[in-house]
Parts: sequence; structure tokens; C-alpha cells
Amino acid sequence: FDCKFCAYSKMMKQRRDGWELSEDDIFNKVKEYDGKPVTEVHIVGGVHPKMGLNYFVDLIKKIKSIRPKLHIKAFTAVELDYMCKKAKVSYKKGLKMLKEAGQDSLPGGGAEIFDNETRNKICKDKCTSEQWLQIHEAAHSIGMPSNATILYGHIETPEVIIDHLNKLRD
Repeated sequence: FDCKFCAYSKMMKQRRDGWELSEDDIFNKVKEYDGKPVTEVHIVGGVHPKMGLNYFVDLIKKIKSIRPKLHIKAFTAVELDYMCKKAKVSYKKGLKMLKEAGQDSLPGGGAEIFDNETRNKICKDKCTSEQWLQIHEAAHSIGMPSNATILYGHIETPEVIIDHLNKLRD
């Protein structure tokens, strides 16, 4: 996506600035911490034209086979929206697949700011705030906890911040 403020957005033809880890790279990173008190891994980067829901389900299963007790927090709502649409499954079904594979929780990234006018200026091709909230509600409905973020200090107003927090609370 054409994110205006982060370094994750790289088109495939712009690979010189982007990066991608192979499965072996990922597994080696996990194994690097064997015997160390690492309890969680955080995975993002699920908006990829060559990787979809089934790829990430398999990846999580393999990580859990290496470190069964490792807590896996993975995929922002933006990434889940993309993966579920690509796989043609509901948010709830996609999240159930990931949970059954071993995903434990959902990070709060991608919320940015829920005000539609502001969101359209900074990240209009990401999922809508309504979709973001639906995905987190779907996660909670299957017992998968999540957190939420807010991007502030840019073009938003205090009213927009309050609206964002109210939508989270509601």
C-alpha cells in the first residue's frame, strides 16, 4: 500500500529498498533465541502479492513446531483484510485458521486514525476504520486478544483523537 509515513511500503519493482525474509531466515531468527527468555514473536508484513493466508498459516505452524510455547502476535488488521479477501474467506474464518495454526494475538497496528477524512489523506488504500474494527471484533469473538494503536501528532485535530478513542471504547 502507499503508506505516507512508514518504511514497510515497497513495490516489488523497488526491491532495492525493500527486504523480505525467507522461511529459513525466519526459522533461524527464532532458533537464535533458543535457551533465552524470549516469550513472544511479532510478525508483520502480510500485504504481499506472493504470500497469502495459507502461506502464513503454514509459517505459524512451523514456528510453533520450533518453539511451541512462543507467543505469536501477528498481522495487523490491514494485513488481515488483504489476506482474507485474497483467500476469499471471512475475517472470522481467516482468524480461526490462524488461531488453529498457533497465532495467539493480534497487534494494533494499522488503526492509524479512524476519522475517514484524515485517514483518506494519510493512508486511503488501507482498510477502512470500520473494517479495522470489524477484524478486531472478529478476533475477540474467537478469544484472540488484541491491542490498538493511534497515530497522532500529524494533521489530526483533538476532536479526531477523541473520535478514535471513542470508537475503540465502543
